[in-house]
Amino acid sequence: MCLDDLFQEAVAFVSQINFSRSKTRSTVSVFESTIRYVGGLLSAYQLNGNQPQVLVDKAQQLTNKLAFAFGMTSPIPFNTIDFVSNTIPLFSVRDLCIFDLIEVDVVA
Repeated sequence: MCLDDLFQEAVAFVSQINFSRSKTRSTVSVFESTIRYVGGLLSAYQLNGNQPQVLVDKAQQLTNKLAFAFGMTSPIPFNTIDFVSNTIPLFSVRDLCIFDLIEVDVVA
């Protein structure tokens, strides 16, 4: 099986994912979902000559869900989000995201 076949198989798999629903009650990391899933989908789209469109569509579907992590009172997103209820879990605090930002600034 060559790489083109594997890529087409992955695109077919991704096209079946429905980010508007979740099969688990666990929370989702906003940061990890952004860099791994959204970044991966858009990178694959660009590296394949800006095709297939389904990769962008799925990235958009996911970012629509992740948008709930951005509250109205602060530009800093919450660390986690519950995809089932589109709410912020009670234990999710912005301090964790702020710490990540400070850590990146200090290390960089």
